[in-house]
Amino acid sequence: MDEGGLRWYILFANYEQGLALHELLTDAGVKNRIAPAPRAIQGKLSCGMSLLLEPDAVEDARRCIAAHQAE
Repeated sequence: MDEGGLRWYILFANYEQGLALHELLTDAGVKNRIAPAPRAIQGKLSCGMSLLLEPDAVEDARRCIAAHQAE
């Protein structure tokens, strides 16, 4: 990982949103992977699922999310 191991997580209210965005990003060629939400927030801010991005994929993910009006 670049930037000293920095990780970017996308969090979701439910699994359906997470799986839909994973498919959308993958189809658009944006490298991502399904991962557990960070322990510090599990059960508080998300469904427990997240998508993990490398720092160099963040802007591509933002563009893809905006272009498709994804949650």
